[in-house]
Amino acid sequence: MDDAEVVEFEGPAGGAPAEADVPRPGLHDPPPSDHAEHLELAEATPLRPTWAAAVLVGVAALLWFGVVVAAVAAAVARGDSRLFFGAAALVTSLFAVFLTLLLVGGRRRTVRRIAMARFDVSRTVSAAEVLQGDVLRVRLDASGCSWPDGLVVRLREVPVPGFETGRPVVLDRPEVRDYAARAQRRGRQVLEGVEVLVRDAVGLWEHTRTYTLQDAVEVRPGLHALQLRSMLVGRSAFPDGAPKALVHMFRDVEHETLRDYSPGDRLKDVDWKRMGATQKMMVRDVHDESIDVGLLLVDAGASMRLVEGGRRNLDAALESASEVIEEAARRNHQVGVVAFDERRVLEEVRPSRARGLPAEVQAAFQRLADRRPPRPPGRDEPEPEPLAVRLERVLRGMAGSRMGVLLLTDLETVDEAVIQTLARLGGGGTKVGALVLPQPSLEAKKYAYRTHRVKPPQGYRGTVHRRELREVLAVQGIETMDLVLD
Repeated sequence: MDDAEVVEFEGPAGGAPAEADVPRPGLHDPPPSDHAEHLELAEATPLRPTWAAAVLVGVAALLWFGVVVAAVAAAVARGDSRLFFGAAALVTSLFAVFLTLLLVGGRRRTVRRIAMARFDVSRTVSAAEVLQGDVLRVRLDASGCSWPDGLVVRLREVPVPGFETGRPVVLDRPEVRDYAARAQRRGRQVLEGVEVLVRDAVGLWEHTRTYTLQDAVEVRPGLHALQLRSMLVGRSAFPDGAPKALVHMFRDVEHETLRDYSPGDRLKDVDWKRMGATQKMMVRDVHDESIDVGLLLVDAGASMRLVEGGRRNLDAALESASEVIEEAARRNHQVGVVAFDERRVLEEVRPSRARGLPAEVQAAFQRLADRRPPRPPGRDEPEPEPLAVRLERVLRGMAGSRMGVLLLTDLETVDEAVIQTLARLGGGGTKVGALVLPQPSLEAKKYAYRTHRVKPPQGYRGTVHRRELREVLAVQGIETMDLVLD
């Protein structure tokens, strides 16, 4: 992500002033230290030994045990042996005393140094409201912190599930750090606090404390998601040519045909008005084409993860899928999700009416959004099962009557084998459609390659591939609808 100027926005600050007359810490009490008034100490751990200190404690215990053994041996020995064991007991006791003083004195010095430390951390965010998938610029200012020599302090931004920051935000000295956080969840998201890890310079004792530093950001759905929601709830009409896999899930669609009356037909199905005009008994046959089982196929390939204007097609796809799932669950429809990339199926959530399904799907979406760019397999790694074969097996296992399958993709890395898999599914009576996202630019592809050194196994297909794939979709009878991003 390229750096941008951070617009200062003071988040809500809360907390309590520093306590006065803090009592001297005991053996298990967290060491006190000064902190700014806008910070509140939420949690603190006792001063605990590190693995190095544990090793030294074990060595010291062995040394003291050796002192006792050498002293007993010197008491019972005679002649030169007595002098030897006495000297061994003296030398061993000197080493044991040195290690004991190192551990005990080091702990006391660490307690005093922590009490002298001052933590003053502030955070500013670039906006109070963002759209889902947008990048938020955050500045973490720890320049007001100070600690004496002999302490190693590391400040870390507490991770928030609603924001993706890429690498962890860590400060090893009093400084100002700017970083980017991508909004991934809707609603009010809170950047909660800062974790401080304190360790002595020798690496024997450490202490962790967490300060509350809340900044709230309202994450709203994008314009394309609002437009899609308006179509789903019926406030606006679907455009011409919209996929039946989407329309028939949220509209009651019935077709009526007339045929001659035959024995066994119900009299209430007779069209009496037409009979009066034609003097011939005709029966109405009503065919309900509504869909009550939906399956969303989400393309999570490399092209969907390209950053274009601060956003990714994958974020837009997940946002649109969330709208479909929420409205389908409200209508008591069964809905499921299958996500895939260029090589394998990543997530499978079977269609269900379970109350916990939206939460399960959102957890799967979170894993997809956080997934790092995959590395190509090594020479000794076996090649995975072809995507089209695996995808067809998964879809066949989920397929059912009155079902619609909706593909969300940018047609950049999807190949014809996947389309043929969907076409065979459509030949069995399942309605299949696609929501097509915008094509990523060449600049976004170059930036992604410079950043991650990863690109799809077959490379990015480009405009010609998209045009040819659209023709294949049309020939196979799969309707498409362009998803225009804001």
